[in-house]
Amino acid sequence: MKRKWIAVFGGIALSLVLTFDSESPAMAQGTSEETQETEIPSTSVHFFAVGDALISETLNKGALQMGGGKTYDYHYIYSAMEDTIASYDLAAINQETILIDNYAQHSGYPAFGTPNTEGDAIADAGFDIVTQATNHSYDKGMAGINQDITFWRTKHPEITMLGLHSSREDASDIDYIESNGITFALFNYAYGLNGMHLPAGKDYAVDLLSNTAKLLADVRTAENTADFTIVFCHMGDEYSYKPNASQKTLALQLAEAGADLIVGAHPHCIEPCEVVKAENGNIALVYYSLGNFVSSQLNATTQLEGAANVTITKVGDLTAITDYDFIPLVNDWQGSTPHPVFLKDYTEEEAAKHHFARTGKKFTAAGLWSTWHQVTGR
Repeated sequence: MKRKWIAVFGGIALSLVLTFDSESPAMAQGTSEETQETEIPSTSVHFFAVGDALISETLNKGALQMGGGKTYDYHYIYSAMEDTIASYDLAAINQETILIDNYAQHSGYPAFGTPNTEGDAIADAGFDIVTQATNHSYDKGMAGINQDITFWRTKHPEITMLGLHSSREDASDIDYIESNGITFALFNYAYGLNGMHLPAGKDYAVDLLSNTAKLLADVRTAENTADFTIVFCHMGDEYSYKPNASQKTLALQLAEAGADLIVGAHPHCIEPCEVVKAENGNIALVYYSLGNFVSSQLNATTQLEGAANVTITKVGDLTAITDYDFIPLVNDWQGSTPHPVFLKDYTEEEAAKHHFARTGKKFTAAGLWSTWHQVTGR
């Protein structure tokens, strides 16, 4: 498929400017009586992405409480935002921890294992894409990876799970998804596995950036087979508000190969978003880190979060980002049920009840807004 950017970038906003050359089937309105105006078919997809669902023991206790002590019910995490999530054509989340079917083996930090009812809550919230290539993918070994894959494929085949594979043949395939007449190619790669290594002959199980050459080659292939390419990258320095050199280098490499949108996770705090331009002229929008989506990390910087809000428009055979935003969120942590809410709706009264405020640390809505402006420039 023919693909090119048809957006003109100005500051932090995008405006769509369509231009047609002499070979275009469309004719702009002119002064000649022979000139005819032709309507070009167009369609749009509204895309939403959030950061890490880092399911700790605190969140597990909350889920068990919500399940009446009999099962783990994680719907409380998503209830405040499920209407928003479901309103998008495509919504993505990074499921940081591996999903297991033996709940007796659930665990929190440092080797996470999450009851797979968390996946049911994700599906019910309205997410369409789940990324699972993280530094915690191998926390429960190959058994955990296989349980996670089986859960998504058998229980929620309507959801596209990225980053984990059951075979070498599976890993060789590019994941595609179609929405509103636009075909998306999707990738999810992580920087590593916390020093662990996949077993011999099982290197296909998790998409890792040690195999960047394959990622770039597949993105080049997608340039000719999809309308739009999204790459989810799990990398960066933890608790840093600034992308490191590796993140910036990979973003340019991916843009040059043909990626249109790059969505980052792993630092557990927000990092800026920007438009990058490769040497060959290709352009990509990069969210270096969306931060967490939900967690109980004992670090105030991890409570400020972000969501990507992107509109992708196809006009004729051309596809581009025509609008985007970076939406601030906060992890509203009261008791054992932390959950994300929009920062715009977060009051000082609510901030005063946050876990960090209750422990004597300074935690205010005004402070969160100040940090947001400083980090994102918005």
